[in-house]
Amino acid sequence: MYKSPWQHNGSIVYSFVTDLLTASYVPQTPGEDKPYIDFSPEIAEAMYQLKRFNYNSIYLRQELKADMPAIADCYSALFDHCLEQLNNGHNVEQFFFDDEISSQNPVITVRDFIAGMTDDFFLQKAKEIGCKIPQKRNTIAKIKP
Repeated sequence: MYKSPWQHNGSIVYSFVTDLLTASYVPQTPGEDKPYIDFSPEIAEAMYQLKRFNYNSIYLRQELKADMPAIADCYSALFDHCLEQLNNGHNVEQFFFDDEISSQNPVITVRDFIAGMTDDFFLQKAKEIGCKIPQKRNTIAKIKP
């Protein structure tokens, strides 16, 4: 079984991005070779293994999908709540990182806000608005791909 050298998602993303920047090429003067975007062979293999693990152990595992209807209801309720807060001019500081966002379509602002949430933050916010959230289970630790 593949054993990841990474401790958490942040280190995975950091490794992928720094490798992508290192393995890719942008010509400095016109007429040089064509630019390309690439990963090193080691990181490309690690990404393949990680993707395979995620699909086999998470995305395609039926036992992990039992709470999906409840989670979908929470997403819908949280979206509606945040959009209402934003449209009613409530002080929802998390939406306003800069002036550009305040002039953006509120639906897009709320969509992007929710899309950027971690699982734990999403569950916390959903619970705060009264959503019945499923019990969080540490199923990944039990996975044997």
